Amino acid sequence: MSSAISSRGTDGKSRRPIDVAQAAVVCLGLIFSLCFAFITPPFWGNDNMSHYSRAYQIAQGDLFPQLIDYTEKPDVPAYGGELPKTLWKVFELSNAQRSQAAESGSGSAHNPAFHRTAELETALNTHLHASSDTETVWFNNTAAYSPVPYLIPAAGIAVADALNVTAEQALLIPTLLNALFFIFCAWLAVWILKDSKFKWLVVAFTLFPPALAQAVSSVTADTCTNALCMLLFALIVKALLLKQQLTRLDTVVFAATAVLLPLCKPTYGFLTLVLLLTPNARFAFRRLTNTCVKWASVGLGFALWVAWTLVSASTSLGMPRFRSDYWEKSFGTSDQLHALFANPLNMFRLVANTFVDQDDNINHLQLSALSLASSPTGILLFSAALVLVAGACERVRFAKKSHMWLLILALLAAFGSSLASIYCTFNPVGNSSIEGVYARYFFPITPFVVLLILATTSLRFATHRAHSGLTELEPEPNLEVEPGLADVPMRSRVLTVAVPILLAAALLATTLKYYGQIWGL
Repeated sequence: MSSAISSRGTDGKSRRPIDVAQAAVVCLGLIFSLCFAFITPPFWGNDNMSHYSRAYQIAQGDLFPQLIDYTEKPDVPAYGGELPKTLWKVFELSNAQRSQAAESGSGSAHNPAFHRTAELETALNTHLHASSDTETVWFNNTAAYSPVPYLIPAAGIAVADALNVTAEQALLIPTLLNALFFIFCAWLAVWILKDSKFKWLVVAFTLFPPALAQAVSSVTADTCTNALCMLLFALIVKALLLKQQLTRLDTVVFAATAVLLPLCKPTYGFLTLVLLLTPNARFAFRRLTNTCVKWASVGLGFALWVAWTLVSASTSLGMPRFRSDYWEKSFGTSDQLHALFANPLNMFRLVANTFVDQDDNINHLQLSALSLASSPTGILLFSAALVLVAGACERVRFAKKSHMWLLILALLAAFGSSLASIYCTFNPVGNSSIEGVYARYFFPITPFVVLLILATTSLRFATHRAHSGLTELEPEPNLEVEPGLADVPMRSRVLTVAVPILLAAALLATTLKYYGQIWGL
């Protein structure tokens, strides 16, 4: 089954077929990226001031964490940098409305959370260099990030700074560049899987409404992280499950992903270890070159991750600033880790309590601005699209069970280390659950979880040959399909028409709810 639609020109000659999956990612991605970017008020994305300030710092050439004179407690150092007062003024005015909305409980279609006041309008229309003064900004939480996830928005900020644009344009340019990068990586992931139905999983998770809103509505390190995880997903599917040959471009993407992903978010760097399972013969070059590409890229990524961890280690001393017992205690993280590991059952109890006690908070408040609620209708429509896509994917298996277990261990390591970092950052010792956990923190690993389910089960639109009068289908090239089963022919319209329509409707429902909560309808 192909998801490409061919066409003929007026001269009767056939043209290159249109890949609907690629078109869906680009068209729907761009349309709704623009919607989310323009709807989100200034600095209302997740920790947007911290992320933007870190990107601005990198745009000025300061790549490493910088200590600032912002001492609240003698044992808690502060890291940050300088931001133009023009932008700081915008933040103060916009954040005042954000805080008021949080306190008053506004954020519904009948009780909007934000409006552009005359003072804010003036600040947004002020040019970046209207004042040469700067404001020292504290951002311990993002100072620990390497420059890699901020390179695209930093380039946009550098351009905005050079052109002396208005404050509003200085916020919009890097956000739009970040969104374009995300859509490009998603398109590239679909292109890598262009001969497989698994490409529709990339389409679905790229256009998952909360994930798209998170990635494109503001400057954030999550954009680059999610984009590279989508490329990693495509490479693992193609090399390990579909067992297809990697092209030269695939090999370049392989090397770039292996090196850059651990520098975006270290917790997801564990997933790059799965790339080591790729057989050398699968690469596009000669045998020795293939071996070097695989081991050198993964090894370099790991080495750079260790190096950056050592460089940024001191920033962890400032992380207790987010804890509710910050003013009462002097501490590092050793007391937390001791309480956690003193009894192994504590870890399981803590995780269980987190996902039971805070289930509504984790899964309901997913959107970027002010943790606004996502649309239940949008989630339902997306779920229907995901079921259709998952049911159409080829039934394939890992070549060895050890490969499957390594992926499982990598996912558990990414999941566990993410929870541990949140626990050590936000939670006092002795908490019965981990505060500050949201579903959006795990968006990058969700496709891999679905992939594991599909690779270890036969949950497809399929039937046994022995009990079916269906004509046996032609096997797809380069695929190792589970013996004894035949795919039920699914009309191409199910994927090429129904799935894009469902995803578009899910995004539209989410956009309308998002807009209504912030601006009112």
